[in-house]
Amino acid sequence: MIEIRSQQIGLPQAPRWVLKSNGLFWDGNSWTISGENSLVFNDKDEADKVISELMTALFDAMPVWRYHTDVLIEVKGVVKPTLKSLQKLVWENITIELDVEGLITSTHIDLDTMKEIT
Repeated sequence: MIEIRSQQIGLPQAPRWVLKSNGLFWDGNSWTISGENSLVFNDKDEADKVISELMTALFDAMPVWRYHTDVLIEVKGVVKPTLKSLQKLVWENITIELDVEGLITSTHIDLDTMKEIT
């Protein structure tokens, strides 16, 4: 996973900030090995804003691969739920997280196509 962080430089009385990622420094246009040409921020909030912008740009540039599968939901109980109540229950409670380094996952379930199997 790509991580960008702000690093404090200079004296504690007058801190300044640079952006680092995997040992590289941000110069305002690209990542460089040398910190000498780093873009320097006087305010940590300003540095964090640029980090957010860079992460958004990276995320937007990533390719998307899509996969499709059916999901079977089995319900056991004394009272059979209505289709609408089951859709609501699934919508409010389903969480699918894949903890795979370097991947960002999102899950979309089309509850409108849910139907009872007889």
